[in-house]
Amino acid sequence: MLVNEGCVESSSLLSVGSRDVAVWNLTNSQLTFSVDVAHSLHHVVISTGRKDALIVCADAESGVISTVSLTGGCVDHVTKAALEYRGMTDLAVSDGHVFVATLTGGVVMMSLADHDVTGQLSNPDGPS
Repeated sequence: MLVNEGCVESSSLLSVGSRDVAVWNLTNSQLTFSVDVAHSLHHVVISTGRKDALIVCADAESGVISTVSLTGGCVDHVTKAALEYRGMTDLAVSDGHVFVATLTGGVVMMSLADHDVTGQLSNPDGPS
């Protein structure tokens, strides 16, 4: 699925490399764009719930999270390496936030609007 000028297209394909993401137009058999995000990719999620559709990319080893604009085909934002994201086990996007599952059993919430940590969810009984 790809958002192209505000319209959802099902004839697009997202491919993920070790450090890059690419979007292909399957109807025309052409590359729409390819972007080197400059860090390893362990988790990649598409977010279409915001005004701008994004690909959220994360490096579990360094703790870097970046966003790539689906409409612009360029890196939108890159966080600094963060200790709270290192060793992340999963990544999800919902309602303008990135949820990063950590090895300690908690979930760190980051705002897609300002790229700041906005909260943390944790299990009071510890990791399950």
